[in-house]
Amino acid sequence: MGKTSDISGLIEKYIKGECTKEELEEVFLILENSNRDLNVRRILFEKWEGQNKIVVEENVDLTDELNHIHHLINLEEGHWKKEVRGIRKLYKSFVKIASILFIPLLIAGIWYYSSTQSPYLGTDAWITVNSPLGSRIKTTLPDSTTVWQNGGSTIQYPRDYTRRNRQVKLTGEAYFEVTSDKLYPFYVLSGDLNVKVTGTKFNVSSYQDDNYTSVVLAEGKVFIEKTGLSYELDPGNEFCFFNDSGRSTVKQVDVEKLTSWKDGRLIFRNDLLSDVAKRLSRWFNVEIELRDATGALLNHPFTMTIEYETLPQVLNYLTQAAPLEYTMETIKRDGVNNLSRYKYIITPVKQTK
Repeated sequence: MGKTSDISGLIEKYIKGECTKEELEEVFLILENSNRDLNVRRILFEKWEGQNKIVVEENVDLTDELNHIHHLINLEEGHWKKEVRGIRKLYKSFVKIASILFIPLLIAGIWYYSSTQSPYLGTDAWITVNSPLGSRIKTTLPDSTTVWQNGGSTIQYPRDYTRRNRQVKLTGEAYFEVTSDKLYPFYVLSGDLNVKVTGTKFNVSSYQDDNYTSVVLAEGKVFIEKTGLSYELDPGNEFCFFNDSGRSTVKQVDVEKLTSWKDGRLIFRNDLLSDVAKRLSRWFNVEIELRDATGALLNHPFTMTIEYETLPQVLNYLTQAAPLEYTMETIKRDGVNNLSRYKYIITPVKQTK
């Protein structure tokens, strides 16, 4: 397309959202080369000036589009060996002209174009987000679904995550607030379970050193699928699948207790010391060993809430609430930084004669 009037008319159609797929691709090509064409730059400037005279609606929510831009930026910074040429090309073009043309329109254009592409490219085209022990990470997916990861967890989602391809792989623990879309469900693949939702809030826990996968529903509905098993979970309930026996259970639970970790709190209510030690180990990224020949202390219940406390403060509380004590052992030394890592050992209080 060489005529200035044709270019101006095509950009005008783009602004109004009237472009066909072929015309949209032509607009992208024009924008990509705008820095080398003075006529195009002049047209863009004129359109920009005209756009500034339009009264913009105040409550326009561009959250979805901005989240998708963030997703594309993550792709650019990932140094992938394979390139998704369409998205990468569009992103580079839009960065060049963002200060000239209309940012909301460009963001919407990226979402439109990428959402109409084919599903993810191959089974290995996944973005991985790791949450180390002792940390928590919040991720917003391109459809505005929010994921909180607990320490020692990993999520993976398709590199070209689209409305038609909403799925996440999980190892560890994560809390999901899923954007509603009844036409295209959202899937969480964790352990041997496939959790299907259309829009809801729920928690999934499937650590490799646990022998179960747990799904806790806060709001909405989830459908749990496994070979030979299908179950619809109601709010306030927990579904557990035990890997060793293949047995599954459903029970009513305290949702706040099991999901408060995403808000920076650990809640224990009559929890056994063995469970308390495991959660503290992940929370503070330390090794905690229970040494009790009789096994009596392992079943001792504890009730407490941890928010800003340090690990020594928590352990001191345990020693006050039960007849136990703790010591520290050095288990590793960093030869470069001369840093030590400690193991906390909890034992029953020694009886004096």
